[in-house]
Amino acid sequence: GNFWYDERRDFEKASYAAARHLKDLYSEFGDWYLVLAAYNSGAGRVHHAIKRSKSADFWKMRPHLPRETRNYVPQYIAAAVMAMDPKSYGFDVTPSDSLNFETVPIDDCVDISLLAKCAGSDVETLRELNPELLQWCTPPGTKGYRLRIPAGASQAFALNYAKIPDDQKRNWLVLTVKKGQTLASIARK
Repeated sequence: GNFWYDERRDFEKASYAAARHLKDLYSEFGDWYLVLAAYNSGAGRVHHAIKRSKSADFWKMRPHLPRETRNYVPQYIAAAVMAMDPKSYGFDVTPSDSLNFETVPIDDCVDISLLAKCAGSDVETLRELNPELLQWCTPPGTKGYRLRIPAGASQAFALNYAKIPDDQKRNWLVLTVKKGQTLASIARK
């Protein structure tokens, strides 16, 4: 990420990255309890705990892990068991609707409120669908930025986006000030 976006907040990219990481940890440890412990505290700490306890059994090595990790794995197991049958544990759960969205490519730095109007939506919805955006606009200098918009809005969005005048599209230039440069010399340049 950078000043404009943080891909860790992108629910799709973060989910795929977490799944890849869990897969890598499983190929390293071969045990899901150890994988969860390593996901929480790092593979090095788990290897160290295995070495100190002389056991690769999570329950035997557990005292050699950080307190948070000692509790993380049992809490994860408990949450998974409860999620499989929430009514048995006193939870009345109504599943929420899944996010329905389409993606459209954006080549310019455009204000999110303007993009929301193009999609026939509101800023809050676009923010919810694009949590990786940290600023008020799409990232400058990024061609083909994949903006999520509500499902069914892509045709109207394309028509409205094509009507945005160039003066509504921003461009940012990052300048590293060099020794000897003054504000006046930068302004002239």
